[in-house]
Amino acid sequence: MKKVVHQLNLDTVGGVENLFANYVGLSEGLSHELLVSSKRIHPQLKAAVESNTDVIKYIKYLGPMKLPKFVRRLWAKKIVRDLNPDVMVFWNTATHTTAIAMEKKIPYVYYDHGLSWLSPDADRYRAFLKGATKIIACGYSSKRMMELRWGVPAEKIVVVPNGFREDAVPPNLQAKRLESGRPLRLGLAGRLIPIKGASIAIHMLKELISMGVSAELHIAGEGKDRALLERTVTDLKLEEHVTLLGVVDDMHRFYQSIDFFVSPTLRDPFPLVAIEAISHGCVPIFTAVDGCPDIIDHGKTGFCINPTLPLSDYPSLGGSLSGLPKCIYNPSTDALSDPLLPDPVRMAEVIKSLVDAPDTYHEVSRQGIDVGKSRFKFSHYVKGLDQALREV
Repeated sequence: MKKVVHQLNLDTVGGVENLFANYVGLSEGLSHELLVSSKRIHPQLKAAVESNTDVIKYIKYLGPMKLPKFVRRLWAKKIVRDLNPDVMVFWNTATHTTAIAMEKKIPYVYYDHGLSWLSPDADRYRAFLKGATKIIACGYSSKRMMELRWGVPAEKIVVVPNGFREDAVPPNLQAKRLESGRPLRLGLAGRLIPIKGASIAIHMLKELISMGVSAELHIAGEGKDRALLERTVTDLKLEEHVTLLGVVDDMHRFYQSIDFFVSPTLRDPFPLVAIEAISHGCVPIFTAVDGCPDIIDHGKTGFCINPTLPLSDYPSLGGSLSGLPKCIYNPSTDALSDPLLPDPVRMAEVIKSLVDAPDTYHEVSRQGIDVGKSRFKFSHYVKGLDQALREV
């Protein structure tokens, strides 16, 4: 049986981390071992990861102690030598461990889930990509970013689109209808970091309320921008309308409780939350950037809003310019371009139009559920990833 050693950071709960935890539990015919870059495995992921990987090693820590850099390399070299993998997989990370893999002549695979948009060290990242035996892209936009920005030949890239666990949604889920007699419920889920655009969603809520729609926004997730978002809520006097939930364990219940899922993201290669939202019957309102339109069929299963505002507007909308990508993939032109912001007024107008047309809302919800069931099965994702690794 082929031995696959994976390396990734698991101290947060995001798209990559959830994918890995679910994947290793369903993979067949491969032996999975793990190098953890972080100090811990997040409690939400720990049971699934530990029960489905044969070996777990921490390459930066020895117990609670973080190893000095020069010791880390020696420690990592010993671990890789002892594990003796057939192939290594680097999940959205370009790590110095690849040098050890190359030295030991171990083929390695890079799995891109957005790092290709953000990599700060271009020369090292380009060398890392060049040394990879295969690159797995999470969607078409990731493939095009590899080709257009980094010059990776198409034949080296395999696209394995993200999937969604079928058992995460009740089998007979009904399409949603907008209920009268209560506020409209909007939801957003993700790490609270600048790239996710959560402050834009808060301004969108303010615009929606000014249009006469009684509405509230529920934000699931944690991150460094929490204090900034709390300040935006206070500045806009929306304390009674916005709830910051922190990390949510029961996301199924979260999706059941909301009418619309909003994501004013500045970049997203292939958003898992979009698949989750449509599969639960929530109508998604996303930015038309990167891989969002690959999931959301505009006007049928949700809505993608073209970004039009310059990044210079972001601080006035409560956002931070820290850690933003230098470029994004524009699906309408099949080219790279400067990142822009979605207009919160336009997002609010789209939601208001559906509030005024409840039958249309219901139909979009219904089509989203149908597409979620048929196009984004997690079993397809697992088979695609297993096959890609077997072929290395």
